[in-house]
Amino acid sequence: MATKSQLKQYFETGKIPTQAQFGELIDFFMPQPSDDAGQRSNQTLKFGQDDEIENPIINGLRTVHYKENDTNIYNFWIFTNYNVNNAGIAVPLFIMFRMNDSNPGIPSSNTKLRYYIPSQQEIQSWVSQSIDCDRATDETLWNALQNFQYKDWPEGGGSEFPRVAYIDNQSAWNTWYNNFKAAHDENETNGKISSINMEGIIIDNCTFIIESQIDINFKSGTDTILFKDCLFQFENTENSNININFSGCRLVHSYISGNCNFQNGIFENCTFDIGTTINNATIYKSYITANKLYKCNCYYSTICNVTIEDGNVQACDVLHSQLYGLSSSRSKFYSCKIKQLKLRDIVGLVLYACSTLTGVSNPFAGSTATIISGFIWGCDFSNMSAIPGTMRGAQCCKFKSTLLSSGVIKADLYGDKNAATNGMNIGV
Repeated sequence: MATKSQLKQYFETGKIPTQAQFGELIDFFMPQPSDDAGQRSNQTLKFGQDDEIENPIINGLRTVHYKENDTNIYNFWIFTNYNVNNAGIAVPLFIMFRMNDSNPGIPSSNTKLRYYIPSQQEIQSWVSQSIDCDRATDETLWNALQNFQYKDWPEGGGSEFPRVAYIDNQSAWNTWYNNFKAAHDENETNGKISSINMEGIIIDNCTFIIESQIDINFKSGTDTILFKDCLFQFENTENSNININFSGCRLVHSYISGNCNFQNGIFENCTFDIGTTINNATIYKSYITANKLYKCNCYYSTICNVTIEDGNVQACDVLHSQLYGLSSSRSKFYSCKIKQLKLRDIVGLVLYACSTLTGVSNPFAGSTATIISGFIWGCDFSNMSAIPGTMRGAQCCKFKSTLLSSGVIKADLYGDKNAATNGMNIGV
């Protein structure tokens, strides 16, 4: 192709340009990109070919600035797949969206940059409507783009809010929590949802590494917080006086590890691997290894190697633990040391290889059940000198001979088979 200097020479005074020279001039002003990638590998800018495209376009990008009324302006940046696909039209693969007004300014009700990635089904629906992102009018595209549920584009350059938080004091937690709410302003409710199973501000799939030497309160104002699938790792919190307060919080499918004292909160399907105390908590369907449970309510859980003081357990498996002033019903106790176990009913009771602490003469004092009945096997009750009522189903256990002979220890659940004479219990 001729250069500018050569083209100028064709039209000097007195010269008559030829057909070929006029052709060179036209080609100079309207370069036609080739479909042959070998000739022009990067064909981002399209000027048109055989009137196929009336206006120049940037291949793969369409911008829409649609003024709905005198105030709102909808701005879309649509990244497309050009007509190299079988549909022969440009379809949206990634969309960015933000509003402004004619001032110009940003409406207070819609300040965020949002994005959307259409699914396979949505792209197929787009093709069925024959909407070409290159050729369609701004209004047509605006109407079609309203159907997508755009997501907030978080500030800070990341694709998501940071999922690992280092908490070393109350202020650090407050800052993280406020930033979380600001980044998850779903439907302008700060992440709040309400249903039968989940209620409150949801924090999911986050890891909290706590390195604090002072108390931390995870309760924040009047908010109800649901932690779902979270990890709490407590580092350098050996001070037994440090308390972590989960009042107003519910933890579901979460893991708690380290050393600190926990207060309050509801825990469901959680795992505790801690060496300190859990106070006044309500725990469902969880696995608990801790130093102590104090005044906790535990349901349908496995409790292993824990001192349980006061509180109650219901329908739990309790293993290798010590029991102090505990109320219980429908639970199973394996190799536990009993100081005081207050039984509220006799349904589903299992005592296996349990024993009373030295000097404890009436470990079931305070029981509302006058009949202790269940699977009672291989227990050492040689310190026990009294029980409230009758014990049924005791076999292969050690009792004081005087207690056996009093006839309050029965070998079976429903009959009156004498435990002193059936040969299955040992008198000491």
